Amino acid sequence: MAAAEQPASTAKTDESAESSHGIHKLLSLIRCPRLYAYRYILKLRLQFDQERLALGTAVHAGLEAHYAGKDWRQAMKKLGEKPDFAFVTDRAVKILANYFQRYKAEKLHVVSVEREYGITIEGSLFTRRIDMVYEKEGALYVVDHKTAADTKKRTSQSEMDPTLISQELVGRVACTRVHGLKYGGAVLNLIPTGSGGVYSRYPLRFSARMVSDMPRSLARWLKGERNLLASGMSPWEYTQNWTCYDRYGVCDYWRLCANGPDALAEFTVK
Repeated sequence: MAAAEQPASTAKTDESAESSHGIHKLLSLIRCPRLYAYRYILKLRLQFDQERLALGTAVHAGLEAHYAGKDWRQAMKKLGEKPDFAFVTDRAVKILANYFQRYKAEKLHVVSVEREYGITIEGSLFTRRIDMVYEKEGALYVVDHKTAADTKKRTSQSEMDPTLISQELVGRVACTRVHGLKYGGAVLNLIPTGSGGVYSRYPLRFSARMVSDMPRSLARWLKGERNLLASGMSPWEYTQNWTCYDRYGVCDYWRLCANGPDALAEFTVK
């Protein structure tokens, strides 16, 4: 049902490492079509992102630079010149310095960093930008960097996380085709942002049924997204699912739902 495909290269931005046709867009659509419209069609973001998200992005930028053979401190310095990240880069530098001290002896054969891979599912392109792929003893391992205040809690949720299950699917199908090596597995690279966590590498083991079922579910939502975009409906007219509050708090776009375009001053286009 899923075939490997090499998508056209898409740029990674400081604001997002999301792939062009990936799971985050679909999860937003599933959660609430109006949220999807605000974020992915109108491309609206709050003027200042939450600290948790900015810190995670900054740490990812440092890891990307390091594993691409660049100076991660220079990457942090450059990122710190941007207003959206200036307030978190000092903290990110401390986290990264501890990380590189923890893994100072490692020697990874890195195959790719922040590369977008694609598969075709019932005629629709689905993509995943993978943080890192490395080779060990003739097998490929996909790595997802995850910052977390509570790393133990993060591992308990990982094997039911659709973003990670979709990465497993893409890793098995697309990475093996692109690099011509067998699939070794997926690793969660846990990076604590709080005092209670530990730096660790957690091998992921997914239910075979969950992975095999995923293409059928993705096909359904990819088709729904395609039909919605082809409908010609104004993004402001997309319907709500009233999922205005979740474990992370109030939806970033709640004020737009409550006040309409009058609340646009709180947002910027990214």
